[in-house]
Amino acid sequence: TYYPIDSWWRIRTPLNEARRYSGAACLNKTVYVAGGQDETRDLKSMEAYDFARNATNHEWIKLAPLSSPRSKLGLIAANGKVYAIGGERNGKMTDIVEAYDPQSNRWSKQPPVPVPGAPKDAVTTDGRIISEADYSYVTRAQMETEIRKMTGDFMQTPPMVSAAKKN
Repeated sequence: TYYPIDSWWRIRTPLNEARRYSGAACLNKTVYVAGGQDETRDLKSMEAYDFARNATNHEWIKLAPLSSPRSKLGLIAANGKVYAIGGERNGKMTDIVEAYDPQSNRWSKQPPVPVPGAPKDAVTTDGRIISEADYSYVTRAQMETEIRKMTGDFMQTPPMVSAAKKN
């Protein structure tokens, strides 16, 4: 966890399932982590860490899984939901988009992305999701235009020293 007051990363409770190439998003003081890969396969599981609830509990909770395993997906919070965008499944690009509703703990299928792929970045402005990917349908200029519309404070954090996994 990053603490901006003293500009320091602290190791917190590790995920229940070790993973790499996963997506992560924050909605209403809850961090969501979905998909990714373990040592041998793509994952469809999702876990959440609720900072309001975990003042004393410090635990990740397992939630409804994605409809299919995938890694290198974009995960973004918008309009009260968490969206899983594109990614790779068994090394092949996918166009799958799903929306997770925290109230019902369910995923719903959304219209696919125009070109399958693994998003590099995804941002939201005014409830619209813009995804920059390895493909060229969203340009860097379009992404920068959307970022300029965003309000609030932005800050650069120091790099994480290491990642820990639960044994």
